[in-house]
Amino acid sequence: MIVNFSQYMLGLLGRITEQHVLYYNRHWGFGLFFEAEVTVELADFMRRFDSNRDGLWATIVDDHVIGAIAVSGRDAEKIGARLRWLIITAE
Repeated sequence: MIVNFSQYMLGLLGRITEQHVLYYNRHWGFGLFFEAEVTVELADFMRRFDSNRDGLWATIVDDHVIGAIAVSGRDAEKIGARLRWLIITAE
């Protein structure tokens, strides 16, 4: 199932954050600081979310997030849209 923000699923932000934290901890030893940064930045993105300029998509299989991607268009006129929080699990 592909979920976009217009079909928001409760807990999606936490699941996306968890995938990033687990991946970056496993491969590069990132810890609490990284988790806090992802949490704050993703929450800020969602608070300012505008479906006319932003996007958030996730792929869910058996109630698990196996991939996610976001596009932030907030500063698109100045610096271009930004690809954010791309994650695909190997499972």
